[in-house]
Amino acid sequence: MHAPWPLALAATLMIANAVVASPLPRPPLPHLAPIEVQATTPAPAAPTFVTTGTIEIGSPWSRATPPGQHIGAVYLVIRNLANSSVRLTGASSPVAGAMAIRNMQLVNGYMQLEPVPDGVEIGPKSEVEFGPGGLHLMLVGLKKLLRTGDAFPVTLNFADGTAVDVTAVVWDVGMVRTTTK
Repeated sequence: MHAPWPLALAATLMIANAVVASPLPRPPLPHLAPIEVQATTPAPAAPTFVTTGTIEIGSPWSRATPPGQHIGAVYLVIRNLANSSVRLTGASSPVAGAMAIRNMQLVNGYMQLEPVPDGVEIGPKSEVEFGPGGLHLMLVGLKKLLRTGDAFPVTLNFADGTAVDVTAVVWDVGMVRTTTK
């Protein structure tokens, strides 16, 4: 007599998980260019906030990247303490060849990555959060792996010519950073 289908399904899933989680070594993927592995600055233990004039940047962070990955993202909160709007127009970092402002949006049931060519406006006395699944600063052409516990510099550029230097902390892939001050 055969086991009821829920038990058979559970057994199949247990076997599949054991195969996927197998500690057997995997061969390198020859089509991926190697990334130089370098140490970066140790991450601060507490959330960081940088204030320049009327702009406050809170808790910049990034996720660790696996070997072979050439893109990453920086997440943060930008607070505008002024009585007039400010516009983030771009960013740069020595860990990437380029950075771009991007937005993930749900369109017809599918997530789409969209460029934000005109930058992001932060209204007077308000804030904008850059986070997973939404606005973010994409790191393109990573020059090194982003390892958990490291930190790296990022320069944020605003339409009025203001440049704000911050340090992005690298967190484990599964972690979510909060911006509580």
